Amino acid sequence: MEHRQHIARTGSLFSVDEFFRNHWAGLTTRVRTAYWRYVLRIKKPDFFVGGPVRIKRPYNVSVGEDVQFAEGVYINARAPVTIGDHVRLSAFVRINTGGLDLDGTAIERLEREHTSAPVRIGNYVWLATGVLVNAGVSIGDGVVVGAGAVVTSDLPDNTLCVGIPARPVRDLKP
Repeated sequence: MEHRQHIARTGSLFSVDEFFRNHWAGLTTRVRTAYWRYVLRIKKPDFFVGGPVRIKRPYNVSVGEDVQFAEGVYINARAPVTIGDHVRLSAFVRINTGGLDLDGTAIERLEREHTSAPVRIGNYVWLATGVLVNAGVSIGDGVVVGAGAVVTSDLPDNTLCVGIPARPVRDLKP
């Protein structure tokens, strides 16, 4: 019955939903961006967060100018994470600076110690959807990492890198 009354009053069943979709979504994006700008101590206005993100230990994250995070970005910053200028992190990119020490016997591994190593992402880098960046990795300037790639070692400047593990497949113009 409520639906019929709403249609009679507004002429559309979806007018309220359309209002929230058109107005609330923009507001939440601005609020989310402002929140992460404050938490990450970013002074420049060209930082953008396009959806919900999760950053553990944000005090270990350093972000350059003109950086964009899409929804689902997850950064576990046990060690420093440095993100350069003009970087795009697409949806569901994961950056992990931690791991487990697997040395020793099976019994010793039951009491594993956490390890960590810094991650550096250069300038003009694009990490496509679903990329996983592991601890201790340095991604050079001008690198594009293809969707779903797992970065386990350093990537050279100006290359297109794809696969598991991510490997350069061709050079890009600087």
